[in-house]
Amino acid sequence: MVSALDQYRTVSAAWAEGRLENVLQRQKELALLHTNIKGSSMNLIKAICSDLQTSKASAADELQLALDSIKHLYDYLDFPSTLAKEKQVRMGASSSSNLIALGPVLIDPSPYSPFLSTVAPLAAAVAAGSSAIVLAPSASLDLNTELRNLISKSLDVEAFAITESDSADIRRELSEQHFGAAALQNLSLRDDLFTSLYKTNPLIRVLSPPSGISTAFVDRSVEDLEAVASHLVASGSQTPRYNPLRTPRLVFVDEIQIAHLDKLIRADTRTNVSLSFSSSRDDAQAFDKLLTSIFPSSKRNLPKHVSGHLSAVIALDNSDAIIAEHVQRAAELLANSDNGLLLVPIRSLDHGIDILSKMYVLGVVDIA
Repeated sequence: MVSALDQYRTVSAAWAEGRLENVLQRQKELALLHTNIKGSSMNLIKAICSDLQTSKASAADELQLALDSIKHLYDYLDFPSTLAKEKQVRMGASSSSNLIALGPVLIDPSPYSPFLSTVAPLAAAVAAGSSAIVLAPSASLDLNTELRNLISKSLDVEAFAITESDSADIRRELSEQHFGAAALQNLSLRDDLFTSLYKTNPLIRVLSPPSGISTAFVDRSVEDLEAVASHLVASGSQTPRYNPLRTPRLVFVDEIQIAHLDKLIRADTRTNVSLSFSSSRDDAQAFDKLLTSIFPSSKRNLPKHVSGHLSAVIALDNSDAIIAEHVQRAAELLANSDNGLLLVPIRSLDHGIDILSKMYVLGVVDIA
């Protein structure tokens, strides 16, 4: 297979030549991409299910989201209006919504939704007139094959490419090249890649999903607590399409509602598990000590799992001091667990927002 460096040179040359400057060409490629995704939907769904061990329904949803994003971009590229915008910009007018090709785009897909996180930024690159190179996720071998076929059938093969893999060598090689933009969605490997890309081009435009602790609020005005409990449980680690970046680990609950919500969550058999930290036993001990030292009432009142360990659902007691520094430390440790869910009592929505704001200011972890 062609080396990643050779792929970059080809893709970069295609951008320099302006192969996608023509609006009609961009529309044509988006339309072809949309058509070929629909035509290959059975194979794509099969590949997603095989690589991610997920359901057909979940894979079909991912495909539909990709199709919707392509259609949105296609509709945006209305030929007459796009030409008019470009003419106005050339004459000195300002246009905040005009799509501009910044240069070759590097796409690093998310391991949790490799198809959508490849196709959506790829389609955006086409719409903007950019070329792009995709880092092929090593854990998605079947999908990579389908993506290569899809790109070769739908897009300019000199302007768009997918690497052989996303090995450390390929990442390092590409990170040293000049990219105008990058969609860095594999957060576990984002920082090193960003640092190197930025060093090569300080003006690079980087798009990346939030990387903090997913947080939810349950106000006293909530009428259907059963639906809230069901959603929190359904988004947990036992789900077939688990994404830790989209799973609430920290839930601020009005003190009037917290006992009832805690009971509803525990009533679901999927939460009848002990709190686990597969990454480090030290984290488990640190969390237990933290509860003992700063949340003693909560620790005494927490029901034990049959194993004798803490339950995965941790509801704090408002007789303890519920302050930002304490919640921050608990949330930070619990974020390293496999299945922990922290329920924090608040007097009001403003109280919860105030705690969250102070946690953000502390800067130990981002809150997403």
